[in-house]
Amino acid sequence: MSESGYDVSGLRHGGGWRHGRPEGLGQIDLGGAKTTSDYQIPMDTRPRNGLATASLIVAIFLWPLGLILAVLALRQIKERGERGTGMAVMALILSLLSITLLVTMVVGYVHVAGK
Repeated sequence: MSESGYDVSGLRHGGGWRHGRPEGLGQIDLGGAKTTSDYQIPMDTRPRNGLATASLIVAIFLWPLGLILAVLALRQIKERGERGTGMAVMALILSLLSITLLVTMVVGYVHVAGK
């Protein structure tokens, strides 16, 4: 017994129990309910499409090429059943936003320069 009144004879130096947890310690009767440790998170083992990753990176700097790569990546993902749809869609959106911004700037410049 320790000064606190607990039996610590099963403790090793540095903490932990010598032969697993003592009976009843940390065990709560949940009435048959499942706990979070009873569930497993399924892992997606499909390969990620490399073209989708490349399209997202390229879309930041070279939006015309990013647009083309995103469309090709989406096609490959559909055919092969790979992951990466979100990255390809994001690259597509980023490229389209860049095109929209460029067209707006050109139209604004032509409109202002024409006056």
